[in-house]
Amino acid sequence: MKGAMVTTVGDELETTLAYVRQQRETFRYIAHGLSEEELRLKPTKSDITIAWLLKHVGNVIRNWTAIIEGASVEMLDDTVTDEDTVESLLAGQESVAADLEKAVREKGLDGAVEIPAQIPWPEDGPSSWNVRWVLNHLVQEFARHAGHGDIIRESIDGKTMYELQSLAEGWHDKYLAILAQYEAQAEERHK
Repeated sequence: MKGAMVTTVGDELETTLAYVRQQRETFRYIAHGLSEEELRLKPTKSDITIAWLLKHVGNVIRNWTAIIEGASVEMLDDTVTDEDTVESLLAGQESVAADLEKAVREKGLDGAVEIPAQIPWPEDGPSSWNVRWVLNHLVQEFARHAGHGDIIRESIDGKTMYELQSLAEGWHDKYLAILAQYEAQAEERHK
């Protein structure tokens, strides 16, 4: 998906899926240009790494797809191994994301999603959600973790999201021109 903004793409289902895709895609940008070693750096007090985030997001998608489908859910291991590369982690996300979209389209936004017993929700809470709730939860979950990724990435090399997106999508010269324009306007205001 190109661009930082989701345009109105049609009905509620298509728009919501576009937001899920956009938030998931931010992890591709966060990882852009990092070496395998840099993906595993822990530049903050947290144990979270960019590689861990990539693996975790793939596992989150896998589990929520299973929940939507009514399949059994297992706690998946987010431990990053030597076999986990940026390419394999991103390819894994793409694969499970396609499965998620298929499950969502089959069930529809109003389809009931039973809450598995092993999910630690309050006992007095609902026994089910609908698919709409699940998709909105995924947007929220991905946005929170993208914030973690932003902080980690900036701690590694100082790069920020729009710069990374422009590099990944091939419009970095335009990004630099826009940035220079904003800086000139700010300088002009402070004279």
